[in-house]
Amino acid sequence: MITKKKKKPTRKQQMKIFDKLRSDLVKIRAWYKCEYCWKTTYLNSHHIFTRHNYSTRYDLDNWVCLCAWHHTFNGHFSAHQTPTEFTNRIIQKRWQKRYDELKYKANQLRDKDYDKIKDYLDAKEKELCTESIIETDIAK
Repeated sequence: MITKKKKKPTRKQQMKIFDKLRSDLVKIRAWYKCEYCWKTTYLNSHHIFTRHNYSTRYDLDNWVCLCAWHHTFNGHFSAHQTPTEFTNRIIQKRWQKRYDELKYKANQLRDKDYDKIKDYLDAKEKELCTESIIETDIAK
């Protein structure tokens, strides 16, 4: 019997898997609520620094959970329609120091080591799940 070797996922396939995991983790961290208005429907993950910047693409500090209205559609405040106001809101909400650290990281060379990215995302998933369990127990 001949067994086929399982092909290693391509770079594009790995990125798609990691993007989905990252998006799920951002929503978990936000308790499945928009971080602006607290709605719980039509949630999207939005980047502070472009997702084409691989230095911050998988850093959870670079992402916020927004409803579709505040992600794209609202002309008064949305991440895509009013990016300056969005950035100012992020600085207020997440503190200037964290924003500056993220900005510094965004200007660094990217790390293409997918094993490191997977380890980072797995660790964050475990951390968020543990926090969720602890906070749920405290609430009871």
